[in-house]
Amino acid sequence: MLFVFDLDFTLWNCGDTWCDHTSPPYRRCSSVVRDAMDRKISLYPEVVAMLEKLKNQRINMAVASRTYAPEWADELMRLFDIRKYFDHFEIYPGSKLAHFKSLHAKTGVKYREMVFLMMKSAISRRFHNWE
Repeated sequence: MLFVFDLDFTLWNCGDTWCDHTSPPYRRCSSVVRDAMDRKISLYPEVVAMLEKLKNQRINMAVASRTYAPEWADELMRLFDIRKYFDHFEIYPGSKLAHFKSLHAKTGVKYREMVFLMMKSAISRRFHNWE
């Protein structure tokens, strides 16, 4: 099984926009990150606990994001210290189909064994129902 997460509006909120609409450089300020325009970027509250729980259950995880700024997304993951939870990264513009084809080729995981999580509200509901 492979859990695949989107980034924007799923793991983090970039001031109600996408990470490729923010303004690096970024700086860590306590539990949030701020961009050059002082926009607050934050993980959703349940993200770390959910990633920890999945990792402790030895569930493989990946990121699939269509951002036009993969370097910025990677920097945000580093600043939030969440890269360590993921085994695979598909972060580039284009189609989610391309992301999943690549993940299938890299991992051998069948598509029907991939769980794609996107949009914060859906994740929150699933996580709280799962606990």
